[in-house]
Amino acid sequence: LTCKTCPFTTCPNSESCPGGQSICYQRKWEEHHGERIERRCVANCPAFGSHDTSLLCCTRDNCN
Repeated sequence: LTCKTCPFTTCPNSESCPGGQSICYQRKWEEHHGERIERRCVANCPAFGSHDTSLLCCTRDNCN
């Protein structure tokens, strides 16, 4: 599986997930400087946090 890895809306960077991590993840939240984005490979989809504005977990290449 290959997942996007950069903290921007448009994300050209991706990486192959290590063994045991078969989910692509994207989390967005608001900070005083604007929207923040985190993208990476994970083993389990995390819980939706109280400050999150969106949370995406998917299992196709570059789906995050």
